[in-house]
This record gives sequence, structure tokens and C-alpha cells, in this order.
Amino acid sequence: MSKMHTLKSRFLPGYLRAQATGARTFEIRKNDRNFKIGDELWLREYNSETKAYTDNGLIVDILHISPYMQKENHVILETKLKAVVCSQCGDECDCKEVFKLPNGKYIYNFCKYILENE
Repeated sequence: MSKMHTLKSRFLPGYLRAQATGARTFEIRKNDRNFKIGDELWLREYNSETKAYTDNGLIVDILHISPYMQKENHVILETKLKAVVCSQCGDECDCKEVFKLPNGKYIYNFCKYILENE
């Protein structure tokens, strides 16, 4: 049975766009959550300056797991974008609701705001 792991992500400039467009397809993480192929990651954007989460993020599926050349107890997670979580989505964004997160927010399969403004 797959599981959704909620993770903090300090998105660097271009990082969110790279994940959203498929240019970045991996995460390097400490393997402290017993990640499994088929699990989902909810990568929540965290602003280091304000020390608070934004309402933006990504949902990705784990396709492959490898410890190759990583620090002890760290793994490379090959990922595939499933959906975008965007605080700016509104009627002007032609995104389609995919499903509801545990906190009640909807996630989307595409987000014009993030792709244009990242």
C-alpha cells in the first residue's frame, strides 16, 4: 500500500519550475521514512527567511530508490510529477483539480502561475 510522505522543501530559485516542468526528476533525502516505490511525496515549499510554509508545493510519485554514492542512510528518489499545489491559482489558471489533500486543499495537474512566475 502506498503512502504519502509530507516533506519540507526549501525551493531554490528555479527548483519549483524544474520539478513542475519535469527537468528535475529526483530528490536526495535521508531515508528516515522507509520510502517505497509507489509512495508519493508532498514537497511543501518552505521560506527560510520567514521561517514559514507557503501554500505552494508539488506532489510527486517515487519511481525508483537508490543509495548509490550517497551519505550513510541517504537515498536518491527518482520522481515523477503528479500534481502542483499553488496558492495563486484562480479562475485565470486553466488547471484541473486532481484530488484533495489531507488539509482540505485541492491539488492540480498544472499551474500556469508557477510556470510563468517561478
